[in-house]
Amino acid sequence: MLLIVVALHLSAWLIVVVSADRFVAVWMPLKAIRLCTPRRALLACATITVVIVAANLHVLWTIHLIRYDEGPPRCVPLPDDWFMNVAFNWKPEQSFDVQYHAGRSSTLYQQLCDATVTVDVTLTLDLST
Repeated sequence: MLLIVVALHLSAWLIVVVSADRFVAVWMPLKAIRLCTPRRALLACATITVVIVAANLHVLWTIHLIRYDEGPPRCVPLPDDWFMNVAFNWKPEQSFDVQYHAGRSSTLYQQLCDATVTVDVTLTLDLST
């Protein structure tokens, strides 16, 4: 679970670093020669990786694999875990968490979690014109 959480956060922040690098290269091309070096890029990526791993280490002791009577096992915090259910989730009304908005005991949330989506795409091109 730690790997998944780190990968989710790291991918977003690496895109931010690359975007900032490209912004400097386009809008300040003369400064970019001095600012956008491979060493600085490596340092930025390494720093972001260390910070994200450190910020998500709590997953090792707060998220557990829980087996329910129905459905597959899930990686969730324990129901009596104060840190994850109260302190970490201090303003759930400001999040876009489906679980919060659908209700914690809602069957809608359970259906969304268990849903398997299959998409069939058919592309037809008419090249006769």
